[in-house]
Amino acid sequence: MKKNIKTPLKIFYLFLGILFVSDFFIKKHGDFYWENYPVFFAVYGFVSCVLLIFIAKLISPFIKRDENYYDKK
Repeated sequence: MKKNIKTPLKIFYLFLGILFVSDFFIKKHGDFYWENYPVFFAVYGFVSCVLLIFIAKLISPFIKRDENYYDKK
């Protein structure tokens, strides 16, 4: 990779690591007990994203159109 791509990625991963570690030290005040666990929202977001992808793959045959659908006359 080029240097101009590696540097922002290193900064991004460093920032991501700092956020991950700091999550264990920040006091949380969730409405539900499971919101107080460390990295709950990261896991919740990841699982939600994966579920959305699987649901999209399941329903795609029903909502897809041919590549030339609008070109037909």
